[in-house]
Amino acid sequence: EATESQSSSVKIPTKWDYPAEYNSRQRVGHKLEPIEYQVLGVPIGANFTQVKASLGAPTAYEKGGLRYGGVTFTTAYTHKGGYDIVRNIILTNRDATTHRGIAVGDTLEQVYKAYGRPTHIYRNDNGWFYGYFMWSADAEDGIYFENDGIRVTKISIISDERR
Repeated sequence: EATESQSSSVKIPTKWDYPAEYNSRQRVGHKLEPIEYQVLGVPIGANFTQVKASLGAPTAYEKGGLRYGGVTFTTAYTHKGGYDIVRNIILTNRDATTHRGIAVGDTLEQVYKAYGRPTHIYRNDNGWFYGYFMWSADAEDGIYFENDGIRVTKISIISDERR
């Protein structure tokens, strides 16, 4: 596995390349392809029974979630119902990757090469987001790469849509 350096010729976007805010409830971006919303073969929208049938017993039960090493499948009650429907998949180590092969520890340059320009980079934490959101609302659908300015520190795949 080759490692990429930040000093290459690729111009990585920064949070200053994006608006600080949008109009209230403005729709930004677009929804990703369904394959982008799954990890370890488990898609967002699966229920916890399906997760356990696919992956076996979790390594830990967490409030609202099932953890398998560095991958946690969590739920949130939505107006569409379902306390045990996976709405978020959180990656905290290299136990798994996104559909495009990005894992915690990869560089932002690797993210950029795999996904292109982010839909938005948040000013409060420099998080890179790909997908769709509605500003000042809870509507969010995509992949969020937390980072330290150089490397990915956490990945959240988020959807409030039933798949």
